[in-house]
Amino acid sequence: MSLRLENVSKQFGGLRAVSNVTFCAEPGRITGLIGPNGAGKTTLVNLITGILSLTEGSIGFGGEDLTTMSPTDVARRGVVRTFQNVRLLLDESVVANVALGFYRHGRSSLLADIVGLPSARAEIRKVHEQAHGLLHRFGLEPYADTLVRNLSYGHQRRVEMARALAAKPSLLLLDEPVAGMNDVEANELGTIFSSLAASGIAVLLVEHNMRLVSSICEDLVVLDTGRMIASGKPDAVLSDPAVVQAYLGA
Repeated sequence: MSLRLENVSKQFGGLRAVSNVTFCAEPGRITGLIGPNGAGKTTLVNLITGILSLTEGSIGFGGEDLTTMSPTDVARRGVVRTFQNVRLLLDESVVANVALGFYRHGRSSLLADIVGLPSARAEIRKVHEQAHGLLHRFGLEPYADTLVRNLSYGHQRRVEMARALAAKPSLLLLDEPVAGMNDVEANELGTIFSSLAASGIAVLLVEHNMRLVSSICEDLVVLDTGRMIASGKPDAVLSDPAVVQAYLGA
């Protein structure tokens, strides 16, 4: 399913944080969203996920109009995001954090969970089996029972990615997922992102690591002060004079 933005704008009082942005993110591809700090990238992600309402324009996904949907309804359409800052339950185990990602697909009722009915117990076992499968994929299986607060920052990021994938997204929005990582860690996650896109997921990657962006993104969109100043293939976009000036100055 494709994500389509048409003339998307967001105004906060007298500040126009995003202005007339139009682009698509296609399934099976990684679309990079880049720009200097304050360019409006996170604001745009918040608009896509329904956290912020649009001032103008429209957002569609899979043929549905997300423009006026609540964050919950957007998530139910398979739109899943991560955040710039790690948001995990630090005093819970790694496997428990990942298991939370499956909540959207759970079928047992709260009452069944409370009284421990067989249907609920069976579902909990299945969820934990699936969670362990994701831990293996992200190289986290040895840490399954470790409290998240005892993990390194890089491993906490991996837990967050695994939890996002547990929600079975059709569109995955990654907001600076390799911030603070070294090149080896970033490249390892980049390989995972590419495999997710290859499975048919549309991936929108917000990132400052240009080495990673240029190596795994098929398409790039560049924002500067809320305006889209370039879009296209990475090599052409990253050599565009307007993009170079936005990052490095005149």
